[in-house]
Amino acid sequence: MKSRLNIYPNLARLTGQKAKVSTLDFNNWGSRLFLFSILFLFSGCSCDNPVQPPVDKTVIKGTVTDSLTGQPLAGTVVRLNTGLSAVTDSIGRYRLIGMGGGTFTVSAKKIDWRLKSQSVTVVANDSQKADFVIKEKEWTMVSITNYYDIMDIFFVDENNGWICTYDAMNTLQKEILHTTDGGMNWSVQYRDTTPYSIPLDMKFIDINNGWVVGGGCVLRTTDGGNNWLDWYSQVDPPYGGLDEIFFTDPNNGWIIGDPVPIPSGDCIMHTTDGGDTWIRQTTGSNPDLFAINFINSNYGWVTGDDGVSNNIYKTVNGGSAWTLLKANVPVGEIQFFDALNGCGRGSSRFYKTSDGGVSWVEKTLPQLPMYMFFTEINLGWVSSINMLRTTDGGETWVIKNTPAPSDSQCWARIAAISPDYCWAVSRYSLIIYK
Repeated sequence: MKSRLNIYPNLARLTGQKAKVSTLDFNNWGSRLFLFSILFLFSGCSCDNPVQPPVDKTVIKGTVTDSLTGQPLAGTVVRLNTGLSAVTDSIGRYRLIGMGGGTFTVSAKKIDWRLKSQSVTVVANDSQKADFVIKEKEWTMVSITNYYDIMDIFFVDENNGWICTYDAMNTLQKEILHTTDGGMNWSVQYRDTTPYSIPLDMKFIDINNGWVVGGGCVLRTTDGGNNWLDWYSQVDPPYGGLDEIFFTDPNNGWIIGDPVPIPSGDCIMHTTDGGDTWIRQTTGSNPDLFAINFINSNYGWVTGDDGVSNNIYKTVNGGSAWTLLKANVPVGEIQFFDALNGCGRGSSRFYKTSDGGVSWVEKTLPQLPMYMFFTEINLGWVSSINMLRTTDGGETWVIKNTPAPSDSQCWARIAAISPDYCWAVSRYSLIIYK
């Protein structure tokens, strides 16, 4: 067996020279250790306990209360202009931490209360109090009696909107009016006296591009309504009665119409170039069409009455072919949010579907519906004697009491962009919720 000393000759030599190694120049090692310490301090090397930056203890805090009752408002979102936010607790308190020193714009926002903002200056690592007293929203009525019957309304943001009107009793004149202050003031953009050219439906793709259609009427603007062009000859529908228009993007749009003057087929006109050219499509069942809705350039639905029952038809190829999806559907007006989820308004009920329109679930409304408008899958409005609003997709509805329209029993067409901004019209009146 080999000796361990033979296997590890270096170890043997080291063992024999243990005392000599111990007596190496200590001063040489000491100088090296000192140099290493200096380099470590100035190199920024990390260790198990790195130096932590100081914690920002700057605080903006306060309470949010109702201006009428003085009661605290829980669930209010208080936000800095930097994006930092907090939500008030059960007694209306909020606390924002870590914004550093400076001057900030602080806003308090709660659904059904008016947004309020203030400027707050705070010193770094100090605290500053900023209380909010906010007012609950109310409906504002705007009279438009100098004009004619209001046929439809559309808003693209909180300021810019349009209404189309028609004088059915006297001049047969139609007008398009525009507002830039959220509906408080209106100016005439377009006026025409062509007989029986009735505006029924208005849609804007964005602030510049919009359409108005109706009986013998197709109008188009590309500059926010400063100029409206008669586009009826470009569409060239087989019948005079056009009811509704829908665009999914600046290029793809559809117009539906009635089988007038005789029931010789329904009318769906489709464009893929922003309205320059149109082709006719049909469901093949000759229904009197009520409504149309698309979620993209391929998936869409129409509803109509074929003389026997209300039906719903679906397309997955932009309208080139339509399939009878469901017969005897109790809905007329429809709106879909994706390929499966949609909603509909019947004569007395609200309906939801989660399978693309094959089956519908009835939801009770507190008042009879006239029209509906959803801004997204959970948030919707229904017009009636008052205005109804849902924030859970129609499972529950809250009555938002409104002034009574002086010219009819119910509010009709609706425009909305959020739970905080809604407009509704009657024959001569407009109400604003913002």
